[in-house]
Amino acid sequence: MNFKKIFPILIVALLVFSCNGNNSHIDIDDEGNERISGYATYTDGTPISGMVVSDGFSCVITDKEGHYSIESPSSNTFYIYASIPADCKIKENPQGNPDFYHKYSVERSIYDFQFERIEVENDFVLYALADPQCANEEHISSFESKTIADIKEKQKSDSLPPYGVTLGDIVYSKGERNCVPLMKEMRRIMSKSNIGFPIFQTMGNHDVFASVTQPIEDVDFNLGYQRDFEEVFGPINYSWNRGSVHFIHMRNIIYKNKSNFNSYDNGFTIRQVKWLKQDLMHVPKDKLVVLCVHIPLLRNNGTNINLVRLALSSFENVIVFSGHLHYMRNGLDLPLPEVVHPAVCGALWSSFLNGDGLLNSYGIHHFSGNKIVNSIFKGVKSGAE
Repeated sequence: MNFKKIFPILIVALLVFSCNGNNSHIDIDDEGNERISGYATYTDGTPISGMVVSDGFSCVITDKEGHYSIESPSSNTFYIYASIPADCKIKENPQGNPDFYHKYSVERSIYDFQFERIEVENDFVLYALADPQCANEEHISSFESKTIADIKEKQKSDSLPPYGVTLGDIVYSKGERNCVPLMKEMRRIMSKSNIGFPIFQTMGNHDVFASVTQPIEDVDFNLGYQRDFEEVFGPINYSWNRGSVHFIHMRNIIYKNKSNFNSYDNGFTIRQVKWLKQDLMHVPKDKLVVLCVHIPLLRNNGTNINLVRLALSSFENVIVFSGHLHYMRNGLDLPLPEVVHPAVCGALWSSFLNGDGLLNSYGIHHFSGNKIVNSIFKGVKSGAE
């Protein structure tokens, strides 16, 4: 046998096999454009139809076979992720985050999703935490020993399925102070295995340290500002569903230049508005839509805020959850109703009071169908003793 002739054939065969293995090959359409695709199934193998999948810039929906396809994903795609349906259990990934996304790679074109089917939860409770703003280990200790401990105790008196959201400023990077390394510890503290329920995160203006990342130029935003947060907590603009409620999380921070993250305005990019419109295309009009952002929208007319209001105007039941101000404000009489949540950290952990004199607090919202039937703000003496 002539091994010199056979060896090159074996090499070619191995290369062909490796390039066509599951989740590893590059899928090219008839026009030569890259395409990513996959299947969504329940754990029993049946397809999940009507589930939204996104690359962070566009949204598509799975067909009756559970299949989806995204043509020509953005070169700045970071995750491929699903909008978890209401009849799917929210599992936790090894990092402690809700598990609904895959890290994108140009060397991979197939991204499948699988969720355990559950009965749709018509009634559930949502814990909303605004502005933990931990700048050091002492702050983290206070957050865990007081706020998180208080939430765990509160859960004992509530029999409804619990979920959670943050409303930005998980840490407190500012100027030369880089608090990004604290994000992983904050993730651990807010993991389902520790707190008892899944928490979905929202990016705030302090959740960034731009000098540790190279600028990543997109059409209308330097994505380098959000990469550290994405690496730890997952997607920035995304949605998920419980009962008859559609939750949306979006970054509403416009940085005024590409080298100073301390200079920012309230608003959204055009790319975000386009993503939002595509996400909402697949939401039934009778659902309650909860938009989670960091900076209050209220009557603000910052960058493209009116376009976001317009995109939401076709829904009768809409409410915005926000933080940032370090005091509570109800704007339920506004055309786009909003609840500004008090800060978990109060006056940056230097006292146990917010700017309006209320205790450091978190929100507890009880949902039934497409309504919020009760909301309370639970005070916690979580500052200096």
